[in-house]
Amino acid sequence: LGSAPHFVDPGFDLALTANSPGVDAGDNLAVDAAAYSFGGGRRFIDSVNAADTGVGTGPIVDMGAYEYSSLEARYGCTAVGNSTGQSALIRASGSNEVSLNLLRLSADSLPLNQFGYFLASRNTGLVTLAGNSGAHLCLGGSIGRLNRFGEVGNSSSTGSFTEGIDLGSIPQGLGSTAVVPGETWYFQAWFRDSDAGAGRSNFTDRVAIDFD
Repeated sequence: LGSAPHFVDPGFDLALTANSPGVDAGDNLAVDAAAYSFGGGRRFIDSVNAADTGVGTGPIVDMGAYEYSSLEARYGCTAVGNSTGQSALIRASGSNEVSLNLLRLSADSLPLNQFGYFLASRNTGLVTLAGNSGAHLCLGGSIGRLNRFGEVGNSSSTGSFTEGIDLGSIPQGLGSTAVVPGETWYFQAWFRDSDAGAGRSNFTDRVAIDFD
């Protein structure tokens, strides 16, 4: 690095702080796309306040065994493999604080040039082969589709799309609702996929976010 790595607690906690030069400074080819960091979070989380100084196309993985993120998230419900030969991944970045309204979701390892959108619910669930898709819906209860104007993504030539999520307007039932501090919300992405059964669609895995 040529400068201090700015660990949380050198000698005890080697997680990176927000001002570490190791943030967004690793080599994407050296880390598997589905890898988790030593702290249990997902890798390849973009930090909006850090320059991409590493190797590869953004998001750039951090140096070391930890991935810096100001947002705490929990991942689960492994996705069914898609036509790329990989399982699609959802990534969350931003902040858990509702008042900041900085949540961003990304869907990665998707087939190229396919459209998709994010789903949101306060409940988990498991519907196998949902909608004849050949894949699993991992949400339950009232499930909102974030497919309003400006919310539908396209994987283009990168195999991914990213959307900022408006926490003041999450689709639910016949209308929308605002996220309240203390609530846990679950998110998943749906996308078109030529190799996922009759419905020709698929899902990423699921992320859970506890909001403050």
